[in-house]
Amino acid sequence: MAISKVKSMLRRIFFYDFLTGLIISSILFFTYRQYAGILLLGLSIAVINFIIGGILTERVVIINKSPSIFFVLVKILSVLLICLIPILLFKDNMYFILVYMLGFTSHFIALILYALFDKKVN
Repeated sequence: MAISKVKSMLRRIFFYDFLTGLIISSILFFTYRQYAGILLLGLSIAVINFIIGGILTERVVIINKSPSIFFVLVKILSVLLICLIPILLFKDNMYFILVYMLGFTSHFIALILYALFDKKVN
C-alpha cells in the first residue's frame, strides 16, 4: 500500500516538473535561446535524482527497514554526479553553470506545487 503512495507522489511531482520546465524553458527559448536546453538539463538531472532517490529510499525504509552501505554510496555518487556534470560540460562559461543550477533548483517549484495542490495526506 505505501509503495503505491510513493509511486503516485513521484508521478505527480514529475507532472509538476514537466509543467515547470515547459513554462520556464519556453520563456527562455523566446528570450535567451541558448539557455533553454541547459535549464532543461538541470531540471532533468534533478528529476532523475529525485525519482532514483525516492525509489531507493522507499526500498530501504519500507522493504529493508534499515539503510545499507549501498544506499549511502548511491547518495554520495548522486551528489558527485550532480556537481560534476556542469563542471565538466560548462567549465568555460559561468553563466551556463548558473542556468544549470537554476534548472536544478526549479525542481523545488514542483515540490511546492505538489504540497499546495495535492493535500491528500493520509
